[in-house]
Amino acid sequence: MVLNYHLGVTLTTDAYKVLIDYTGNHTRLIFTELEKLKTYALGKTVNGDMVKELVSENAANSLQLANAIRLGNIAQALEFVECLINCNEPALKITATLTTTFRTWLTVKQMIITGCQDENAIAQLADVKNPKRLYYIRQEVANCCVNKLKNSLKMLLELELMLKSGVDEKLALQTQIIKLCS
Repeated sequence: MVLNYHLGVTLTTDAYKVLIDYTGNHTRLIFTELEKLKTYALGKTVNGDMVKELVSENAANSLQLANAIRLGNIAQALEFVECLINCNEPALKITATLTTTFRTWLTVKQMIITGCQDENAIAQLADVKNPKRLYYIRQEVANCCVNKLKNSLKMLLELELMLKSGVDEKLALQTQIIKLCS
């Protein structure tokens, strides 16, 4: 499969996957990297190896961070925090994404526990735009404890308050991430 973007660069499926893995959800970075690939490729189709050669793998995203926290992987979570900070991702934006993700997980988990089977109702309550995505969210929360998810939201609120109070962003993120993973 070959994908052609309005920028005039054509990517193979593996190139697209590598680009997303390397850039995350950082739209401006994706655009910049596509421009670079277009210049390099000179009209040829870009494959995964070309992307690996030209694009820096510096794009941990907040969703990867949330997953590392959910799994309790402190080392990986701190690595993602470091990468996000180095990519100039605002700490409050990271916190907002984590809060939204944990809120979605909690809502889906509680609906599962109550025995709700209506995918559309769960999606609406959890604010999931694509009900088919619930399949993956269910897998993510299968081994999660509701109380841990609730406590995570409390810790994320504390993190937001710390950040808005002027505490050092990196230190606040690292401290709360360690607590969240524990």
